[in-house]
Amino acid sequence: MKTSIVALVAILASTAGAQSFRVAGIVVDSETAAPLGRTRVVLTGGPVQEQSVITTGNGKFSFDVPQGKYTLLAAHRDFGESYGQTRSGNSDSAIVTGPDQDTTGIVMRWHAPVAIHGKVLDESAEPVYGAQVELFVEAVTGGKRRIISLGRAESDELGNYSWSSIPGGTYYLAATGEPWYFSDRYARDALTEAGKSIVPYGLTYFPGANDPRDATALSLHPGEELQADFTLRPASGSNVRLSCTNAPCGGSTSLFALGLGGLEALVGTTNGVEPDVFPAVPPGRYVARYTGGDESMRKAFDVGGGDVTIEIAPKPVPTLAGRVAFQNPTDRLRHPMYVNLQDEDTGQTVTVVLGANRSFSFPTVPISRVRLSLSGVDGFFVSKMSVEGASVTNGVLDIVEGAKVQVILSASGETGSLKGFVMDGDKPIPAVMVVLASAEGSTNPNDYHGYQTDSDGSFDFAGVPAGDYVLFAVDNLDFEYANPEVVRPYLARGKRVRMKLNGAETESLGLSRPAQN
Repeated sequence: MKTSIVALVAILASTAGAQSFRVAGIVVDSETAAPLGRTRVVLTGGPVQEQSVITTGNGKFSFDVPQGKYTLLAAHRDFGESYGQTRSGNSDSAIVTGPDQDTTGIVMRWHAPVAIHGKVLDESAEPVYGAQVELFVEAVTGGKRRIISLGRAESDELGNYSWSSIPGGTYYLAATGEPWYFSDRYARDALTEAGKSIVPYGLTYFPGANDPRDATALSLHPGEELQADFTLRPASGSNVRLSCTNAPCGGSTSLFALGLGGLEALVGTTNGVEPDVFPAVPPGRYVARYTGGDESMRKAFDVGGGDVTIEIAPKPVPTLAGRVAFQNPTDRLRHPMYVNLQDEDTGQTVTVVLGANRSFSFPTVPISRVRLSLSGVDGFFVSKMSVEGASVTNGVLDIVEGAKVQVILSASGETGSLKGFVMDGDKPIPAVMVVLASAEGSTNPNDYHGYQTDSDGSFDFAGVPAGDYVLFAVDNLDFEYANPEVVRPYLARGKRVRMKLNGAETESLGLSRPAQN
C-alpha cells in the first residue's frame, strides 16, 4: 500500500509538471493593424529552447508550452527578422504563462524596417564616387538618450548610397568626399599649375547644412523609405597642416568635426602625412586621430580664422588590464563574470570575460573617458576601484595617449533583490518602465536600474547593491532612467525602498507622474 501511494504521488507530480498552457494571438502590421499571414513566429525561453510556427492567412499563431517566461520574435518573409511587440515600444515584454495567466489574446505589432537611400552629387550635378555618408540615430541606450553613429556607407560610381533593414526611429545624415582629382597627384599638379583651387568638399549635414545645429532630424515610421540626396560643394576655410615629429609617420591621420551630440563626424583621411594638409577647413572644433602600427594619437583643437599646424607625435596605443579581488574573501564565482568598459561620451561598450586567475585585459582601449563595471549571473558589482596610469573623477577614467592603465576592481556581493507588479486596480500593466533610482541622487548611471514589465505586469530586479532607492513606474519605454535630471521630478512621488543585504523584497505600485514645480 505504501509503495502505491508513493507511485501515485510521483504520477501526480509528473502530470503537474507536464501541464501546458496556450500562448496564442495575432501578428499585425504596427502601422496599418492589418493581420500578417505567412509570418514566422519564434518562441524561446522557459523550459523550451525554441519553437516556431507560420501564421495563418489571418495572422494567427499558437503554442502550447509549460509554465515559464518566454519571448516572441516575428520574421516576415519580405523583410527578414523584426521584433513583434505586445504594446508600443522598442522591445518585447516577456510572456509569462501559468494557471492564473491569460496568454491567448496576444497582439504582436510587427514593425517593418525602414530604408534610406540617395545620390551624392557635386556642384555641377555630377555623381561623387567614394563619398562617405554617415548615419546617426537618436535613441535611449543604457537609460540615457544619445546620438550614436551606425557607421558609413560609400557612394558608388553613380553617386548612389543606401541604408536598409534598419528600424524606424530618428536619424541624421552627414556626407563628405573629395573631387576625383583630389587624390591624383598628377591631376592636382596640373590644376595647380593652371591656377585652379584644389580643395575637398565640405562636410555636409542633410539636407545641406555645414553646422550640425542645422541638421534635419529624419523621423521614419516602420515601413517608410526616404530618398536623401546630397549636393557637396568645395569647402572654404583654413589649412590644417600635419607635422610629423618623429618622421616618417607610416600610419594615417583622420580629421573629425565635433558635431551632433558631441560625436566625431569624419571630414577626411590622409595616408601617412601625404598630403600634409587638410585644406579649407571651416571654423569649429575638431579632432585629429593618428593610427599606425602600435601607435596612436588623439588631439582636439579649434579652427578659427588662420591656419593651424598639428604635430603628429604618436605614442603606444593605450592598454587597460587588471584583476578582480573579492571584497569578501569567502566569495566564489559560480558562473562567468564579465568586465565592461563603456565610453562615457558615446555609450559604446566593450566586454571581456574574467580569466581563471581573475585577471582581464581589453584588446582595444579608446582614447576617451571610460567607466568600468561588472556583470554576470552571480550579481557582483564594483564597490571600489584602485587605478594606476589614469586620472579618475567620479568613477570615470581619463584614458590618454600612451597610457598603460592597471586596475584592481573590488567585487562585492552585498546585494538584494526586488520583485513586484505594476497594477491598475486589479489589472496588471505590461510593457511599462519600472525605475529603481538611487535615493541619494547619484551621478553614476550604474546606480540606476530599469525594467520593462512582463505580460503579467511583473518586474524583477536582481543583484542590486544594498542601499536606499526610490521605485516608480512610467508608461514610456524610452524613459531616460539613468539620467538624474530626468529622474529627479519623479523621486518625490516614488516609493522609497531599502534594498537589504541578501534580502528579497516585494512591492506593488501603479504608474507615477512627475512632481510639479
